[in-house]
Amino acid sequence: MLRIFATICIFALLHPSAHAADEGPCFSEGGSAQISACLDRELQGADKLLRDKQARLVEHIKTMKAPHLIAEGQFRLKYFNVIRNADRQWRALMATECSSIAPIEFEGAGAGSMGRVLELNCRVSRTYMRIKEIGDGEGYRHIWSQ
Repeated sequence: MLRIFATICIFALLHPSAHAADEGPCFSEGGSAQISACLDRELQGADKLLRDKQARLVEHIKTMKAPHLIAEGQFRLKYFNVIRNADRQWRALMATECSSIAPIEFEGAGAGSMGRVLELNCRVSRTYMRIKEIGDGEGYRHIWSQ
């Protein structure tokens, strides 16, 4: 039963007429190979946007004043290390999470090109969510406001 449901979901995912315009341009590309190639390009673009957002955050931190009795360099270095470690951990989480989707959907069987579509779509989606989180998420809001 689960396999039938997963197959229907994958067909709906890959069938161009089943997608609204706001689900991205890649799903009107044709077959799963074309969709994968398009999603891979979209992921590269999203990753560039994420790195640009992180670079702007670092530039903003360079302008922040350290609290009383804390050296400016030490203050900024702590923020830089936190951002670098958060990015490393977030990328590891995303990789684990997104690579696990296809085996779950296909009950451990190799999903082939459809699994690649699911994984890439997950990575693109998570990357855009991360960009938004760095921009206005609660954990970063206090940095941008200083």
